[in-house]
Amino acid sequence: MPDDILSELRAREEEMEALINDARQRAARIREEAAREARALKESLVAAADAEAARLAASEREKTDRDAGEIEEKGRKEASELREHGERKFEGAVSEVMRFLMESIGAPR
Repeated sequence: MPDDILSELRAREEEMEALINDARQRAARIREEAAREARALKESLVAAADAEAARLAASEREKTDRDAGEIEEKGRKEASELREHGERKFEGAVSEVMRFLMESIGAPR
C-alpha cells in the first residue's frame, strides 16, 4: 500500500510538473506575442507620426512659399511706385534746373 501511494504521488507530481511546464510554455508564447504586437504597434505609431510630421512640414513650406510670394510681390509694387515717384521728382528737378538756366541767360519762359 505505501508503494501504491508513493507511485500515485509520483504520478501526480509528474502530472503537475507537466501542467506547470505547459503553463510556462503558454506564458512564454503569450509574452512573445505581446512583444511582437508591441513592436508592431510602435512601428505603426512611428510611421503615423513620421507621416504627420511630413504633412505638417509640407504645409508649413507651402505657407512660407505663399508668404514669401506675397512679400516679394509687395516689394515689387513698392519698388515700382518708388521708381515712378523718383522719375517724377527727377523730371521736376530737370524742369526746375532748365527754368533756372533759361532765366539766367535771359530767355523767356
